[in-house]
Amino acid sequence: MRWNMRLQRAGAVLLVLCGLAHLAGHIMSRGQHGPSSSEMLLLELMNSYRFPEVGRTMQELFDGFSLTFSVMFVALGVLAWSASTRGLVVITVALLCESAIGLLYWFFAPNSFILSATLCFVVSLTLRLRKEPA
Repeated sequence: MRWNMRLQRAGAVLLVLCGLAHLAGHIMSRGQHGPSSSEMLLLELMNSYRFPEVGRTMQELFDGFSLTFSVMFVALGVLAWSASTRGLVVITVALLCESAIGLLYWFFAPNSFILSATLCFVVSLTLRLRKEPA
């Protein structure tokens, strides 16, 4: 197997692992309360206040986005496993945008998975495009 495909598959595996790690974190953190009264108050408000526009609590919206993150990264990893050059370019651009957002708003764990996968895809594309005629 050529290096560009090895890197592409490594990036795909990293994305799937990111999604599964996020899902595991989501499941394990359910029902846990913080030690401080401020954290407990925040969780109480997130679970009690219902947005009239959508009929959901902040905690329900938070859970929905958390699960969506997990599903989308697993799906993106599965797609990246066998993506064509064009498909890999689209995935890489999306991950570059995601990386920029992640560096501003997230913490180390998800960023490390996403940036590592992005680097694998960038190098894979560089190797692939160097060999393909224009």
